[in-house]
Amino acid sequence: MLQDSDQSSQHSDVSLQRPENSTTPENVMSPPSTIPEDRPQSRSSSQSSVTSTRRKRRALQEEPMNDALNRLENISSAINTQTEYDEFHYFGLNLAAQLRSLPLYDALDVQTQIQNILTTARRRHL
Repeated sequence: MLQDSDQSSQHSDVSLQRPENSTTPENVMSPPSTIPEDRPQSRSSSQSSVTSTRRKRRALQEEPMNDALNRLENISSAINTQTEYDEFHYFGLNLAAQLRSLPLYDALDVQTQIQNILTTARRRHL
């Protein structure tokens, strides 16, 4: 009887042992480190892609503003650029001042006469 119990315990020991190549659920294991490490990496890559997307959006929003700013700076520099005025500029200012001092009807008549003289002179040089 004692032998029977020894044999049955041997059988039970043998039945509990399975070959290492077995594909039973107990022997199939997923690497425990893969799952937790993948999640933070995906979060990190997800965060970096979100950051990258935000940077792209910001760049797209800033581009029209930068273009507008450059245009305004160009206009400002063109307006503020001091040019050297010649005698014709000052002659025109003098004419304008004199025309302003006349009554409107007379000023318009003189302006027309001056323009006709200038037009005639330019036509001669065409």
